[in-house]
Amino acid sequence: MEIRLSFVKNSRDTNPIDKVLSFEELRNILTTFTVCDKENAPGIIGGYFNGKTRDTHNLQARTLLILDVDYYNGSINDLEILFKSSLDPHLYIAYSTASHALNAPRIRIVLFFKEEVETKDYRQVSLNFINSLSEDFKKTIEITTSIKPNQVMYLPIKPNDEYQPWFSVAKEDKLIDPNLYLNSSNTDITIHDPLLLTIKNSPLEISEANIVNYLTNYPVEERDYYEWLEVGAALH
Repeated sequence: MEIRLSFVKNSRDTNPIDKVLSFEELRNILTTFTVCDKENAPGIIGGYFNGKTRDTHNLQARTLLILDVDYYNGSINDLEILFKSSLDPHLYIAYSTASHALNAPRIRIVLFFKEEVETKDYRQVSLNFINSLSEDFKKTIEITTSIKPNQVMYLPIKPNDEYQPWFSVAKEDKLIDPNLYLNSSNTDITIHDPLLLTIKNSPLEISEANIVNYLTNYPVEERDYYEWLEVGAALH
């Protein structure tokens, strides 16, 4: 199996490098942790571009579905049991993210499509796949970032000496058939981001003081440039 995807030097890099990797090559990359801070961490986009800048309209197709699991309270062992039972028998590579701790696990799960997914269809396919998972596991997923076609996902890093890396590779080999998830009508999104959730549930008129308060309490260090564009659009 060959996977075509894009690499960036960091979240600010707008010139992705297109590569074609074997499963073994990608597995080695996603299970090797480099010493790096999050600000300068390299990343991937689970698809490829037309040779131009990292804009969604330049993204030709998605080849991977990448789930950010940010909302689980418990041990990493219990989380692994939960997601394995929900994803079985799909092929995946999972690894811990920079904010991970053993009793507050934060992981990323890379899944593989049977065939490429057009950019315009990725949001629907990925969301419908997520909605097919168990309710308990679905609650742990940061859906907004997981269904964004152009989302940069950081590669495995070790941000400090105390960090304990974790990864898991499935023994199963089933690929996701995107055609099974194109026509479902269940497209509700569970929003976890506190700022976007507040804006969604607020009246249309928000005072300048409230906006300043929201932004003051927003987790800036966890967001990249393109996520801030989404925040700006929501406020606008």
